[in-house]
Amino acid sequence: MRPMAQGVLAPPLTYGTVPAVVFVIFYQKMLSRSPIVGLVCCGLLLSLATSIAADGRYQRTKDGKTMVWNDDPTPGDVASWSGDRDSEGYADGFGTLTWYTGATREGKETLYAYYFGNMVRGKFNGPVNGHSKGVTNHALFAHGKRTTRWASGPTRSWAVPRPRTEPPVTPAAVVLARTEAQRPAEVN
Repeated sequence: MRPMAQGVLAPPLTYGTVPAVVFVIFYQKMLSRSPIVGLVCCGLLLSLATSIAADGRYQRTKDGKTMVWNDDPTPGDVASWSGDRDSEGYADGFGTLTWYTGATREGKETLYAYYFGNMVRGKFNGPVNGHSKGVTNHALFAHGKRTTRWASGPTRSWAVPRPRTEPPVTPAAVVLARTEAQRPAEVN
């Protein structure tokens, strides 16, 4: 390894959220003590930086009309959405998001899984059923992130809180109730 010249500063490169300059200095110090320890520590640090920087991103569906959130993007991910979309093209409301992995030799994608739930601005929000390889599981999502572990079986429909709606009261029913309740007393 070639030593750096005195007084020369490297431009601040970054890898995700970890400055690369700090990484290089740490690597040089660890490598000078023990090459194996240095390589192991730097490998752990690099994997930590990669996991921190592994944020999701919006992705267009294969028809190009809808934007959906991909929390763990990998090369070759393809999605399709069957449901509504808002005025800006994001998946909206209840529907099914189907994920496919990269194309096979025949040029066809392989089905990975499909998920049914409520989307808000292209991200799952609320209970979601996931189906993959003949197995159905469910979990809760908030802003596109899974907040609970996957549990076996589909989510129960009553698990979703619904607003209570009461039937509207018509003015005639109110007037009728008042007239029946207020009968004049008989006078002799």
